[in-house]
This record gives sequence, structure tokens and C-alpha cells, in this order.
Amino acid sequence: EVDTAFGTEEFVFYHHPLDLRVQVSPAIVDVIKAAPTVVLVFDPNITDIQYAELGRFQLNQYLVSQLGKNVEHAITAPHSAYTFPVVQCIPDGKLYILYQQGNVSSASLTDNCVTLESFSGLDYLEYSESIVYRLLGVIQ
Repeated sequence: EVDTAFGTEEFVFYHHPLDLRVQVSPAIVDVIKAAPTVVLVFDPNITDIQYAELGRFQLNQYLVSQLGKNVEHAITAPHSAYTFPVVQCIPDGKLYILYQQGNVSSASLTDNCVTLESFSGLDYLEYSESIVYRLLGVIQ
């Protein structure tokens, strides 16, 4: 349970804050707080796509219901399973949060693009939960 602007609310997480292995900088949380529109972008060819989808869904729920953000969804390459637009991070006043597969797990911020790169599928979910925990003030 967390005290929010809407009163005390319950949130469900898959990981306890002390069990998170990923790191998200305060700068990333600050740009998310400040952005009026967030675009959740993912590579549709990620090996463990179900974890990226779960992380994206969880982050979307919090951004819309608690922060009142305009949230859009997009993919990085055409794919028959998705009808989302194909986009890349561009300087257009929106904040892009990109879920992509990589050789290491890292969270980085470049201009208006937060890149959540993961070597392990579960890390996508951990990144999203880490961001929500920080936005809630559970983790500093």
C-alpha cells in the first residue's frame, strides 16, 4: 500500500524492491515525471517478448492511472503481430522509452530517449518495476 494523490492505494509487483538487480538513475525518473507524453517502444523481435510486454503493460498502467500521462505505443520494426506504428526516438517533444535486447542489461538516457536494454527477459519487467517503485517513492 502506498499513499498517493488519490489516497492509499494497493499496487502489485512481481519483485520486492530489495530483489531488483537492475539500476535506474534518478535522471531517468525525473524525465519521466516531466514528460507530458510517453511513447513505449519495443523491438517486436525480442526473444522473450512476453516479459517486455508485461513490463510495458505495468509501466503503462502506472503512467496513465497515477500520473495522467498521455501514453502511446510503438514498435521499432514492422511485425505482423502488431498494428502499432513503427518509430525511432526522435526529438519531437515526447519521451521515448525503448525496450530492446542487448548483450548486457542497462538503462540509459540520451536526449528524449530512455533505453532499457536487457540480456535477460526478466530484466524488462524489473526495469519497469524499478521505475514505478521510484515514481512511488518506495525507492529513492
